[in-house]
Amino acid sequence: MKKIHYSIAKKRSNSKVIFGIALVILILVSIIIISRITLKKNIQLYSKSAIFMSTDNRKVLFHKNMHRQLIPGSMTKLMSMLIVFEKIHQGVLFYSDPIYISPKAAGTFASRAGLYAGEYISVDDLIKCVFLPSGSDAIIALAEHLYGTEEKFVDEMNHKVKQMGLKNTHFTNCVGLEDTNHYSSAFDIASIAVELTSKYPEVYGYTSMSHTIIRHEDGTDLVLKNTNDMLEFDGIDGLKTGSTPNGGYSLTMTYNKNKKHLVFVVMESDTLYFRKYDCKKLLSTFQ
Repeated sequence: MKKIHYSIAKKRSNSKVIFGIALVILILVSIIIISRITLKKNIQLYSKSAIFMSTDNRKVLFHKNMHRQLIPGSMTKLMSMLIVFEKIHQGVLFYSDPIYISPKAAGTFASRAGLYAGEYISVDDLIKCVFLPSGSDAIIALAEHLYGTEEKFVDEMNHKVKQMGLKNTHFTNCVGLEDTNHYSSAFDIASIAVELTSKYPEVYGYTSMSHTIIRHEDGTDLVLKNTNDMLEFDGIDGLKTGSTPNGGYSLTMTYNKNKKHLVFVVMESDTLYFRKYDCKKLLSTFQ
């Protein structure tokens, strides 16, 4: 009988130990989860607006003024490229198509890749020009080829805005030049980015390039360098920078690693340093 009682007591003792260990583990896990949630809520950023979204389910995991209408700068080109890739998939446009570079395209006041007026450049190379050095000359050439004029292309961009249900976006040009009626929000830009990358993941083949070389029609080389200074960080593979005199510095960046698919947007940082600081802070918090 004593052996039986001893065995039962020992089992009870072991059960208490196991229960105690399990309780401690549960408490520790809860503390970690609560700490992470608190940390996410208390993130301090220099940017006027920011958002962090899952590209798998479009769930917003963090935001700061995500619906505030701000100057998107060249992040405008995300919508422009959404239309371009849509036309490629519809068979209206092909990567090998030679596209005429008009004097208007080559002479734009916005950021340029350095294309020559009168030459022909393939769609594939023009896409590189858009995503790496943010070539407005390249996207205007594509817009004119597809719709005849940039204005008609912009009409299609705004039609797409309505189609996607974006409430705080309106475009007056396809490149991101400042205009009173040209604006977007962090939420809307993130939504465009998710739409683009989800439907056409081949864009990562362009946005992940740090640099490349294309050739002018006359045979001379044109070196293209990516303006995305976050590509040096593991897992970052895109997506689009933006900057204007009054809109400061903005960035839409994508992270794809360890089964995580994320998009970050920061808008209107005062300097490149602050933009990168905010992006690094978001990335380290949510990796």
